[in-house]
Amino acid sequence: MKLLQWFFSPKEDSTLAFHMKRGNKFLYSGHEQYQEAIAEFSKVIELDEQCVEAYVLRGMAYYFCNELELAGKDFHKSHELEAQKKV
Repeated sequence: MKLLQWFFSPKEDSTLAFHMKRGNKFLYSGHEQYQEAIAEFSKVIELDEQCVEAYVLRGMAYYFCNELELAGKDFHKSHELEAQKKV
């Protein structure tokens, strides 16, 4: 899975891991830093459009911001990407 690859991958993926870790920090900080989390997960998606985890986590952040349409789009995209992996 991509998440494990970030921790064991070559240096060029360090930016991807950095933004994913920051996004998680903001999402789970308990300080409602959801917009910051959205920005970080969006950077991850810019770097890797196939990153299912980034879509799920950004969807959660959108959900917590009550941006339900955007959350739904990200959850749908994550489902599509996951289905493509199984083909």
